[in-house]
Amino acid sequence: MMKQKILIDARCIGGEGQGMRTYLQGMYNAIHELYSDRYELFFAGFYRDLMLESFPFLDDAHFIELPQVAKMKLFSIVFPNVVKIYGIDFAHFQYVTPFVKNCKFIVTTHDVLFLDFPTEFSWSYRMKRKWLFKRALQKSEVRLTVSNYSKERIDHWLNIPSKTIEVTPNAVASKFLEPYQKSSIQQEVKEKFGFQNYLLYVSRIEKRKNQQLLLKAYEDLGLAQKGIQLVFIGNDTLGEKNITEAINKAKNQYSGQVHWRSNVEEDDLLKIYQAANLFVYPSLAEGFGIPPIEAAALGLNTLCSNQTAMSDFTFFGSQLVDPTDYPAFKSALAKLIKTNSNSAIHQENRSYIQKHYSWNHAAQVLHQQIETQKS
Repeated sequence: MMKQKILIDARCIGGEGQGMRTYLQGMYNAIHELYSDRYELFFAGFYRDLMLESFPFLDDAHFIELPQVAKMKLFSIVFPNVVKIYGIDFAHFQYVTPFVKNCKFIVTTHDVLFLDFPTEFSWSYRMKRKWLFKRALQKSEVRLTVSNYSKERIDHWLNIPSKTIEVTPNAVASKFLEPYQKSSIQQEVKEKFGFQNYLLYVSRIEKRKNQQLLLKAYEDLGLAQKGIQLVFIGNDTLGEKNITEAINKAKNQYSGQVHWRSNVEEDDLLKIYQAANLFVYPSLAEGFGIPPIEAAALGLNTLCSNQTAMSDFTFFGSQLVDPTDYPAFKSALAKLIKTNSNSAIHQENRSYIQKHYSWNHAAQVLHQQIETQKS
């Protein structure tokens, strides 16, 4: 059987867009593991060493180094030329596809939150992306997104029928499902970072992520006085001055109790997760929302927002809450702090996550879609 050649636009490896990096790494490592006899994978990007690190099976013959040129030139000239030179059958892009179509396209539109929340984005930002994203979907034989919520909103805003879009959900890495010794890791985290007995929120600093709501609840519940710390992990890539000032004010007010770290290494981040007492995720808008799934996979008590794509996380039960209802959110947080860890519930959640949020499942969905499009 002749292998189908797939080109993957992997410019996000080594750049911004953690969600896209995680998606491509998980998806195509699983594709290689399950279907290496069916597909020959080519990865186009800027950083060879990072690409080889992200995809251990990759060799130099299948890494295509892209020139550092404007996006317009990439999509109008460079990618079409790569497709022609390498005889590509399918090319997989995130959000936007080339302007010249000389192979079959796969596009993953992770979300259209900029249309759901227009006040958070400029008019030009919204109009440009709306046109580009719709055009990419119209030109693509395989249309993917990461949640049922995003699937419905793409249909609503871009008039792309939801029945033509398949969901390839994000998944947790296997390291989040491996056993660990909590007490020893808690001691290690305490010695290295000064965190102990803490609530954890992992997310980029951003208005829609709602860090200030958690700060308010922390203060209103008097948690600092009870010896409970609050830890934020996330980069301020958007320059959110109001949020960072609020966090720094709390750090000064509750010295040694409120912490904020950015640019945390992956190994350290896993340990910070593992050592936490409770994970809180009050985000207002997500195309998917992987951090609460990672926390639950580790067996942490987790309080998660029920907004946008996170409404799919019904396995959280009563711990799926509405952050726009502050009294209810605060009450749920107070209750969960007093709740002892339930290993039976945690194991049930872990089993559900393993089944429904695995990269093998996502890879199988993509494979099935490619099979239907092969000529």
